[in-house]
Amino acid sequence: MRFLFHPLLKGAEYLFHCLSSARKSLYRSGILESVRPSVPVISIGNLTAGGTGKTPLVIALLKEFMRRGHHPLLLSRGYRSDRPWCLNVVSDGRRVLLPAEVSGDEQALILRETASPSGSPAAIACRDRASAAKYGVAKMGTDIVLLDDAFQYWKLERDLDIVIVDCTDPFGRMGLLPIGRLREPFSMISRAHIVVLSRTDMPGAVSTDVLARVIGKYNSGCEIFCSRHEISSATIYPGKVRVESAQLKGSKGFLFCGIGNPGSFEFAAESIGIEISGKRFFPDHHRYSAEDFREVIKSAGDSYIVTTAKDLINLPLGYEEMMQGRCTLAVLELSMSIDMKRLARTLEIRGFINEETVKAK
Repeated sequence: MRFLFHPLLKGAEYLFHCLSSARKSLYRSGILESVRPSVPVISIGNLTAGGTGKTPLVIALLKEFMRRGHHPLLLSRGYRSDRPWCLNVVSDGRRVLLPAEVSGDEQALILRETASPSGSPAAIACRDRASAAKYGVAKMGTDIVLLDDAFQYWKLERDLDIVIVDCTDPFGRMGLLPIGRLREPFSMISRAHIVVLSRTDMPGAVSTDVLARVIGKYNSGCEIFCSRHEISSATIYPGKVRVESAQLKGSKGFLFCGIGNPGSFEFAAESIGIEISGKRFFPDHHRYSAEDFREVIKSAGDSYIVTTAKDLINLPLGYEEMMQGRCTLAVLELSMSIDMKRLARTLEIRGFINEETVKAK
C-alpha cells in the first residue's frame, strides 16, 4: 500500500522541505522578525519527529542550573494544550499554577521532577515562545531561558543549540516528513553547538564512532556527548510507594504507554528484569479514557501493569479506584546517564554558568 502512494508521499516530502526552507530563509533574511532576549537562550531539540529521549536531559539541565543558583525559565509550545495560543504561566518559579491539560504532559512531568522545597523552575506554555520569553525576562526574574523542542523555531534567537540524536534511528528512516521522520535534512546538524547521542546501549543502535564521523562531515566544531537511559526506581500504586528497580526483577509486567519511542520503554523494562507478559502501545501524548484503562487492566491479568511517568500524568481521574483489588501499577522512573560534569563544564566555559556561583556553593 505504501508503494502505491509513494509518488504522492514524495511530493508531500518535497513540499514540506520547500515550505520549511522558505520559512527559515524569511527569518534569516530579516523579512520576518526574530526576538533576541537580554538573557542567554538554550534550545534543546531534535532533527527528527518523535521521541529521542530529550525530556530527561531537560530535567537534568534544569536541576543543574537551579543547583548553581540560576533562575531558569522553561518554554514549551504546550503540545495538546487546551489553550495553545494563550500565554500560560504554568509555574511562577515558586509553585506550579496550572494543570497538565494546559501545560502539556511533558512540561508537567519536567516540573514534577525538578520541584524542590525551595521552588520549581519558572515555566510558560505557549506556541508564541518569543512573546513568552520577553514576558519571562521582564516579569519573572529569569536569567536563562531553556527552549524545549525548538531547533526549528526561528522566531526566537538563541545562544546555544543542543541537538539530541537517537542512535536507534539517527537518520529518521532516511527521509523528510511524511516519508521519514526528519524535520529537515540531517546536514542541518551543522547548526548544533552540542550533540547528545541518546540510547547508545539499545539493540540496533548505530555505533557512536560511526555517528561521530558522519556528524563531523557537517559539523567539525560541535562537542559530542554519549548517553543512555536507565531506570533506578519505580513508584507502586495504589499507595504511591517508591521502590528500587531491582525489586521488580523477575516480576511479570504488562506494558502500556503513549510515548514517541515505545521500544525504548520495552528495552528499559527488560533491562531491570521485568518479564513482559504483554504490551499495548498508544499514540504519543495519549490521554487515556476510563475505557482505555479498564482494557489495560483486563489485558494484564495477574501481572503488574507497567507504564512511564509521562503516561501517569495522562491517566483518567479515579484510576487508583479502578485498580483497587484488581491489579498493581508500577511507574518506571527514567533518567539519562550522561557525563553531567563535563556538560556543565562546557556550559561554564561558554558563559552559561557563573564560575563564581559554583565556587560559592
